[in-house]
Amino acid sequence: MVKIQPGNQDYYMDGYLKSNMDIIKDLINDADHDFVGIVDGFEGVGKSVLAMQIGYYVDPSLTLDRVCFTSTEYRDAVKKAKKGQCVIYDEAITGAFNREAIQQMNVILIKMMAQVRQKNLFMLLVLPSFFDLDKNLALWRSKFLVHAVYGKRFQRGYFKFANLNKKQDIYVKGQKTYYYPARDSAWNFKGRFTKHYTMPERAYRNKKSQSFEASDYRVVSARKARSQRDSLITILLNIGFKQAEVAYFSDLFNEGLTQRQVGNVALKFKKLENSIDINILKSIKDKVKGLKSQEKVKDTAPPPIQ
Repeated sequence: MVKIQPGNQDYYMDGYLKSNMDIIKDLINDADHDFVGIVDGFEGVGKSVLAMQIGYYVDPSLTLDRVCFTSTEYRDAVKKAKKGQCVIYDEAITGAFNREAIQQMNVILIKMMAQVRQKNLFMLLVLPSFFDLDKNLALWRSKFLVHAVYGKRFQRGYFKFANLNKKQDIYVKGQKTYYYPARDSAWNFKGRFTKHYTMPERAYRNKKSQSFEASDYRVVSARKARSQRDSLITILLNIGFKQAEVAYFSDLFNEGLTQRQVGNVALKFKKLENSIDINILKSIKDKVKGLKSQEKVKDTAPPPIQ
């Protein structure tokens, strides 16, 4: 490792990693390039610390304002960032809400990539596994992968580096099983990093903790809204609306559901019928029939006397 002194700090960085980041700095500042890099690894392996070290070396103006843990923070940071600056998206996607958060993360990233390119930003994505990323982001939009790993006895401070070509090869061969190759030839190099926070550690941990709570609430709220939506779709279908009509109504409210998605909701309800008490199911259907009868009475009633 070599000692580096970006901004007003000094810490150690792997020499090969430094050489690659020097190339990226020159391309961003002098050749109108933007760069997207990925830092992944198990929870607690130190990938966030490593990402901040890399980000601060390339952009010594990096502050905690541009270390983002939610989609809102990320959008705001990208919009406010100046040309050539670094933005780190360290999404809180752990535990039971992993899948929902990953889906949201992919949508936001894709939408914001045009601004990343326009401003020549250095974007670092921090997440448990780059196999969860949208295929375009994982294969083509990102230019390198830094995979943080444990050493013996779960010692932190180790990583493996893959450039564009090797990263693509790892993704294609390992995406189905989330397999990271152990052989050294699959990577460009491997190295070590220190436990040096380029941001105030306490402030960083507080911001991350608050974002975890917000992330959990956001996903729970989304699940509740989805459940309510599916219930409403089921009612509309049982009243007599066709799947295409429900899909059309969804467009009016900017939901954008396809007929196939509506069909999937209907299929889910059919599967649910087998597990519902027959008396409860009969009661639901009777109420739906009652609503239909009321609508027919209204339609056939004579016009009022003028």
